[in-house]
Amino acid sequence: MATIHNILASIARTLFAMAWAEQADENNVSIRGEIFDQIPRSIDPSAVKAAKTLAMDIERVAGLSLDEVYKKFSGGLSEEDWGHYVAMSSLGAGVGLWEYVPREKLNIPYMDFGPYCLEKDYFGAGF
Repeated sequence: MATIHNILASIARTLFAMAWAEQADENNVSIRGEIFDQIPRSIDPSAVKAAKTLAMDIERVAGLSLDEVYKKFSGGLSEEDWGHYVAMSSLGAGVGLWEYVPREKLNIPYMDFGPYCLEKDYFGAGF
């Protein structure tokens, strides 16, 4: 049985990492190396909320629970990798997931999530 917590955590972490990196870029902070090794340990609450919203949207579109969607469309990916690829696909990146699941088999709703969605300014410019 898929652990929904692992999938949601992976989606939230990916959304946060992408928004955090974009916020860094907007503040002229150079990020070198793996972004996931540099993000703060505590995931921004807005990314957690967005991950839950995306999961509900996937369930609505698929007509299945997230657990059932994962079982049917995991393509052999771990829960963490699947969550990561789902998040990237929702942002329009389309990386990875379609190598495992045909695009026409699973509809991942688009989501607009960027640095403007984060609850915190991580680079000191202030709000």
